[in-house]
Amino acid sequence: MASFKRQYPYMFPSFAMQPIPSTDAEQVGKIAEDWKVWTGIDDVTKLSPWRPSDKLDDWHAGVSIANPQKATKENRGATFVVNGGFVEHAGDATCADAFAEIIMIAKTPHTRPMVFLCRDDDGHNCVEAVALRGMLDEWLKNKVGGYENQDHRTFVFPYIPRRPMLTDGLKKKPLGGEAIASDLIPFGDCGEVATYTGLTTDFILPLAQKIAEDFALSFPSSDKNPLKEWDKRPAWDRHSNLMAATHANVKLRALNLRIVPSSTVGDVDKSLLTDVTNRAEKYAVTRKVAKEPANDQPTPPQAEARAAYTEMTESRRKDIDIFEVIARMEHNRWMAERLLADWTFGDKKEHRYSRFTIADWEHIPDNELVKDANQVARLLKFFKPDGTSEVGKTKVIPVVDLPPQNAATSAAPVKTGSPGTIMQS
Repeated sequence: MASFKRQYPYMFPSFAMQPIPSTDAEQVGKIAEDWKVWTGIDDVTKLSPWRPSDKLDDWHAGVSIANPQKATKENRGATFVVNGGFVEHAGDATCADAFAEIIMIAKTPHTRPMVFLCRDDDGHNCVEAVALRGMLDEWLKNKVGGYENQDHRTFVFPYIPRRPMLTDGLKKKPLGGEAIASDLIPFGDCGEVATYTGLTTDFILPLAQKIAEDFALSFPSSDKNPLKEWDKRPAWDRHSNLMAATHANVKLRALNLRIVPSSTVGDVDKSLLTDVTNRAEKYAVTRKVAKEPANDQPTPPQAEARAAYTEMTESRRKDIDIFEVIARMEHNRWMAERLLADWTFGDKKEHRYSRFTIADWEHIPDNELVKDANQVARLLKFFKPDGTSEVGKTKVIPVVDLPPQNAATSAAPVKTGSPGTIMQS
C-alpha cells in the first residue's frame, strides 16, 4: 500500500485528505474541521474502505471556491479520484469477515458492489468465483433464483487471462450451453480483446494525434504556442491526448454510436452524423450563450440565442441534457487523469502541474465549461457525415448495427435505441 500511495497520492480520500504537514496550527485545525464536516468522521484514519462515506461520492466533496471565475491558491479544489481505499484481511473473499462486508455493501441503499478476483493463479480465481457466487446467491436470492431486491445484485469478475477453457467453462455449462450465472463474468481472455483486426486497425494513436493537432490550432500562432510535432510533445501531453482518444467511444456510447474498424460489416448511412453533429454544435453554442453575462443591450446573436433557449421545447431540453452529461463526463475524466498524474489544484504560474480547473463542474470558470461542451462536436469533425474517416481506418456506426462477435454462437444484437439517443446501462 505504501508504494501505491507514493505512485498515486491522490487516488483515495485516506491518501489525499490527511492534514498536510504544517507549522500553522490554525491551518491544520481548519483542515481537520473541514474533514469532519465533509464525512462526519473526526479522524481520517477511522474511514473504513468497506463503508465509505456517501458524502465523498461527489466530486465537490471538500471543494471550496468562492468565485469560480477568479479562483485563488487559498481556495481548495478536488483532492482525490475514487471514494475507496485499501483493506487487508486474511483469506479469500469467501472468508467470514470479507463475505460479511460484501453482504453489508450489497444491502446498502444506492450501492451495488462488484467483486474482482485478481490473483496470479487462474484456477484459484475460477474456484473462488464459483464458491463466492454460490454463497451470494444463497444470501441474496430467493428459492427460484431471483433477487429478493434487484438493488442487491452483486457481480463477480474472476481474472482468467491464461486458461481459456476455464473462461468457457464459466460462460457455458458443458452440456446445456447456458451460462452458469449471469452475474459471474470472467475477464482478461486475450483471445477476446487482442484480435488481429483490433491490433492492425488501432485508432487510438492517430485519433490522439488529431486531437492534439486540433487543440494546438485553436491557439494563435506564436513562439509560446507552437504547433509541435507529436514526437516533440512532452510525455505528459502525449499521454493526455492518448487518454482522450481512448475515452472517445465512452462519449459516443452515450449517443448510441461507436468507432469501429472501417472493415466492419454494415450499411452506410450517408447522413448518419449530420443530425448528431448539428445538435452537438447547437449545445456548445447554447452553453456559451448561457454563460455569457447578461447585459442591457445584448448583441443580436446573443439575443437570438437567448430567445431560442427560452422558447426551447421539452424534447430539445432533454437533448441538451445528453450533451451536458457528456461534457461533465469529459471534465471528470480530465480531472481524474490529472490527479492520477500527481497534478494539484493551484496556480499554473507558480507550479507547472497545477490548475485552478481541478475542481468539480460547478466550480470551474465559464471558459472551461465551454471547452468541455465542445468535446463531442470536435470529436465528430474527424469523421465524414456518413461516419467514415481516414483516422486509423475507422468509421462510426450505430451500436445497434454491430454484428455479434461470434456469428456461429451469438444471437442477433438487440436493438436498444437509435443513433443520438442516450443509453443507460
